[in-house]
Amino acid sequence: MGLYIKELEDQLFEVHKFVERMVLRRRDFGSSLGELGLTLITMGTHEEKTGEEEAATTSKSFHDLGSCCDHLAINIQEQVKDEMEKTVFVLEEWLRIMEGAKEALRVHGATVAQSLAFMSDYEKKDRALKQGVPQGKANITESDVNEARRKVEESKQRAELLGQRLREEMMRLKRMKAVELRTLLFRFVEIQIKNGFVVEEETEIGG
Repeated sequence: MGLYIKELEDQLFEVHKFVERMVLRRRDFGSSLGELGLTLITMGTHEEKTGEEEAATTSKSFHDLGSCCDHLAINIQEQVKDEMEKTVFVLEEWLRIMEGAKEALRVHGATVAQSLAFMSDYEKKDRALKQGVPQGKANITESDVNEARRKVEESKQRAELLGQRLREEMMRLKRMKAVELRTLLFRFVEIQIKNGFVVEEETEIGG
């Protein structure tokens, strides 16, 4: 169980790293495209002021191309915001879930270890009582053995309860991975493919 969580966490970390890198690169691309559009519009305005022959046609071409870049940049920034909220941030939440799962494993492990320690203490006291051997400075009483047994039973119950909750959480996690995570990543890749076609189409129109 621990190995599964560790491997899944490592895989999610890599997925998050690459997805975030792609989204941020697209954000930078959109920002640069917007700046390019503004520059082209400025060039068109400057060309118009020259009063030279063909200036109006050239100016309009620069303005149209700049507006196209600006429009595409706005669309990209909106897409980036959507991808950050629906993919990057969700993957970060998955990583937090992995941290929670690891903590649950640590707590369960500590509870099991405590239960074993209580069991060892109980066995020593029970053996000492039966043999009439003092443990430390005082003789072991039946009350001591009963108290040690009570601690063993309570710790075993806690360990079993935590183990059951952990198994249920793992089943829920696997179902989420099979449905929600798969759908999330499929959607992200699908959007990247569509975005590639949109950029290509806009470029052809601008050309």
